[in-house]
Amino acid sequence: MKKVLFDLTNCQPLRDVKFHGGGIYGFIVFKHLISSYGEKVVAYLNKDRYLPADVQNLIEKYNVQVIDSAERSLLSIFEEKLCAALYSPLYKDEYTKLFPLNIPITVTIHGLRALEMNRDRYEYIYASDFKTKVKSLIKQTPYFKVLENKYRARYEALFAYPYLKVITVSEHSKFSIQSFYPSIDSSRISILYSPSTTDEKSYSELVGLPHSRGYYMMISANRWLKNVYRAVRALDYLYENKLLTRPTHIVGINENNRMFKSVHNKDMFICQQYLEKEELEQLYADSYAFIYPSLNEGFGYPPLEAMKYKVPCITSPFASIPEVCKDAVIYTNPYSEMEIANRILQLEDKECYKTYSQKGYERYCEVQDKQNADLDQLVDGILSSVEY
Repeated sequence: MKKVLFDLTNCQPLRDVKFHGGGIYGFIVFKHLISSYGEKVVAYLNKDRYLPADVQNLIEKYNVQVIDSAERSLLSIFEEKLCAALYSPLYKDEYTKLFPLNIPITVTIHGLRALEMNRDRYEYIYASDFKTKVKSLIKQTPYFKVLENKYRARYEALFAYPYLKVITVSEHSKFSIQSFYPSIDSSRISILYSPSTTDEKSYSELVGLPHSRGYYMMISANRWLKNVYRAVRALDYLYENKLLTRPTHIVGINENNRMFKSVHNKDMFICQQYLEKEELEQLYADSYAFIYPSLNEGFGYPPLEAMKYKVPCITSPFASIPEVCKDAVIYTNPYSEMEIANRILQLEDKECYKTYSQKGYERYCEVQDKQNADLDQLVDGILSSVEY
């Protein structure tokens, strides 16, 4: 029987965090795939790195063959013809070593943010170490073109590979690939929405409970692309002028972060470095509104995570966000602190709040239906790659 090798190593975190966006995507796809076709899949993973318990349990339940990346390289697996095709939820340069073997490769490209949005004036504020800070400052000079060209070259070989199928998670991401790599055959790119992250059992339990709606909420504050710093300044302005009384919960940093150096109302910001999924869900459910002034998204999970609890969102009209959110959110110029402040005040109006609370929930339901249908299509596409 011909089998597909599913590369889970990209999903397994390298540092002390348990999850990242692409990893969550990959684990969801993998679980859905092996639940129906476990005998046709080989899991490629590192046994010494973190693997979610539910993924491990399904591997055992469906008796999925596992190959440890510490013991076998991808190249050796395909040289010995142990698998007929490769699927990966994220791209890595190692795949170029497989090209001489003419192996069918299907890979999900979530976006080209390093080309679309490769620097910001406030990037240095988010730097967690000296090396990252220096790099962020260098990117503000003409040298950034060298980094941009290096990243562009990384994908050129992949997109030129004749046995490649590309999955991308939004129309925006597909058009971005075509713009930066015009030679690629667009028929080799399929648009399939990122699968829903909702755990229906825990969601149904949580959604029926009363919620405090007592605070504004932001996440991923340690990543400059999420643009939390400008929103913090906008909120601080509102607090300073007594225009807002609700505090703000921020996930991803602690209260000693340098972005609070010039903030006057630090006591209005409640910071949490990391939350488990259940804790994060509770935070979404109890929030008054979700602020997400992101500078770039390939798909954009977070607004949907808030909308499913009827929590209104303020977000950016950039990249894939308008495609996913439509008219169910309040859009703001993410570079303008005053406009972010204006949109926050707009949500203090009860009628406006009620409108976007309902529109957001309805849009979440529409997107989830498409996510579920697209996940089935993605699984079928992965399996068909062995006949490609």
